Amino acid sequence: MTDTVQNAIQWDHPAAAHGTILDADGALIDWQGRKKVAIVGFASSSRDLAPFNDPEYVILALNQLYRHIPRADGWFDIHHDFNAKEKVVEGTDYDTWLKTVPIPVFLTQRQEWIPTSVTYPLQQILDKWHSDYFRSSISYMIAYGIWAGFTTIGLWGVDLVAGSEYEHQKANAEFWLGMANALGIEIVLPEATALCKQPYRYGYEAEPATGYVKLSMMEERLKKYAQRRLELVAELQTLDGAMQEADYLRQFIELRARGAHITG
Repeated sequence: MTDTVQNAIQWDHPAAAHGTILDADGALIDWQGRKKVAIVGFASSSRDLAPFNDPEYVILALNQLYRHIPRADGWFDIHHDFNAKEKVVEGTDYDTWLKTVPIPVFLTQRQEWIPTSVTYPLQQILDKWHSDYFRSSISYMIAYGIWAGFTTIGLWGVDLVAGSEYEHQKANAEFWLGMANALGIEIVLPEATALCKQPYRYGYEAEPATGYVKLSMMEERLKKYAQRRLELVAELQTLDGAMQEADYLRQFIELRARGAHITG
């Protein structure tokens, strides 16, 4: 049975921004003068540390995170098939939630059945910065924060380090954070995040040991294993060829032994 009562967000939260949609197709939102934006993701390492109770921040979240956070002022679902059933958490009714939220919902294209939906300002962003580099919802959210004129952009609940899917997403998010930093926007990141972090300063500091061995040692070992694997595959292929030749000669000898007349 579908459970529609899973919303943890308090729409009357005392710190809520209560943004007003001025132009849904142009993505123009009046954030009541607030100049700080907090982008909140799913990572439990820092998600709950977001400034939900700070009235200076606009809180932007995404997808089905509404089940876990107490406040949100804007929502993002930047997917080609954002309401596809396979992307909805089992036992929830995401469509109904989207229809009833009192906050701006950013989509690739505004949907009439979502009253507060807003078309993401992709073309406006491309025209201004000429950087068509978007590999995740987080990158779109950071780019929006820059475009909307926020002077502080903070990320909580965003690590982008688990699994191969996030390797390119982390680099993409860091690109847009770099863009924001270059434009003089203050970047706020929690200690727990892996974004814009380095284990040591290359060229100035010695590479630290990771556990019992250095990371570079393990990378070098993996390269050697990969090379050895290629060599073994080549040997097996040579051996397979030799076995096929030997089997052919065996059959030839057997036929001659049986008195068969073989030419060629």
